[in-house]
Amino acid sequence: GKGGGKGGGSVAGSIAEEYYRPARSDTLAPLMEFYGLATTQAGPGQQASAAEKVFPVDQIYSRSSDEFPKSITYLTRTVKEKLIDLDANRDLKIVSTGLKLFEKNSANSVSSCRYRLVQETAAILEPFMADKKRKVAFAPEDLAKLVNRDAAHGGTVQVAGFAPETQREVLALEPGAFLAVTPLAPLDPALYGNSSAKLLVVVWRGRGDGAVNVMASKEALFVVGHRLKDLGVHVVFPDAQSQAASSKEKGGDNQLEAAPSAGGAEEEAR
Repeated sequence: GKGGGKGGGSVAGSIAEEYYRPARSDTLAPLMEFYGLATTQAGPGQQASAAEKVFPVDQIYSRSSDEFPKSITYLTRTVKEKLIDLDANRDLKIVSTGLKLFEKNSANSVSSCRYRLVQETAAILEPFMADKKRKVAFAPEDLAKLVNRDAAHGGTVQVAGFAPETQREVLALEPGAFLAVTPLAPLDPALYGNSSAKLLVVVWRGRGDGAVNVMASKEALFVVGHRLKDLGVHVVFPDAQSQAASSKEKGGDNQLEAAPSAGGAEEEAR
């Protein structure tokens, strides 16, 4: 049958335009500069750094030809070479594949970068990010403050509560997303499998200097919090306390609150 809708646009045509294609270079260039993503190998005599790991630009895709698509995706090399690259005529209708690396900021974002980090894929990006560009070292006690955030008010955390050096590094950042990183001792593979030896939390630095916003779901923070507890660090888990209090008040089970949206975090931190 004939496809169409308001404005004469073809539904079939719009769907046909949604396929995985390499992200545009003019989209990636400012993003990579903002997050300090390495594109070249460290040369002779250069100090070892994140530049030793070259960001795999050829594995970064989007589903839109727009300069600023809603999200930017990482494809494994196997998916790229054995599936996407071989489907030159786009005979396959791929609904979803890959891992979302970046999400587009809202139109009123205070950041000069159009994209924010995604908690679920932070471990993929972290090795390629230059130190102190958008990556800040957090002591375990400071990272616990992110887990103990004010969940009722957009996941806010007061900067004044961090250690002095952490405060300085956070306040030196321009507005936008950054990664809080806490290195750990090497993990026992028998206990943790291939889990990272670093704890990572995505945070939003707004225009103001008073507070930052945690941009990770309570499920992700639950994992981080329990890893911190293994180190003997005090963790509050405000989501669990809030749920327990609400359940007790209502006399029954209460559905877990939704994780704060990235847009909400921006508004809280502005």
